[in-house]
Amino acid sequence: MSKTRVDSTKGTQELFDALEEPIEAPDGTEWSEIEETVFNELIEALPREQWDKQAIRMAVRLAKMEVYFDYLAQTLQEEGSVIQNDRGTPISNPMHSAMTTTWSTVKMMRSTLGITASQRTPERGKQQARKDAEKRIRDAKAAAKKKSKGAPSLLAV
Repeated sequence: MSKTRVDSTKGTQELFDALEEPIEAPDGTEWSEIEETVFNELIEALPREQWDKQAIRMAVRLAKMEVYFDYLAQTLQEEGSVIQNDRGTPISNPMHSAMTTTWSTVKMMRSTLGITASQRTPERGKQQARKDAEKRIRDAKAAAKKKSKGAPSLLAV
């Protein structure tokens, strides 16, 4: 029985290509610059292999919810905890309720995606190790490209 030939150079190049390809939001996603920034931060929080299509869609929603929560917090700070209704009676600002509901949703979505402090278990340590390894590979590839500047590269095979 003959062994199957494995082209390690090709496999390495495929790995590097996969690591360079950014994880992007689904086509047609409309959002502000800050929502996109929050989305990218969420994507960086977990290893690449955890980002399937469903998780990416949830990360888009979560980014929007976190920006909305910040808006509610800022509005509450500007308006104060107590406001006056139409009759002049002091009442609790309804933003409190909106913030509580939004924060509950954000926590649930973060938990579902696996980006909460309570999920930092031994498995989470393995995930972080994979994420760190991916980053080291990206950094090594960038350093190799910078160092070779114009010289033929084994990675270009």
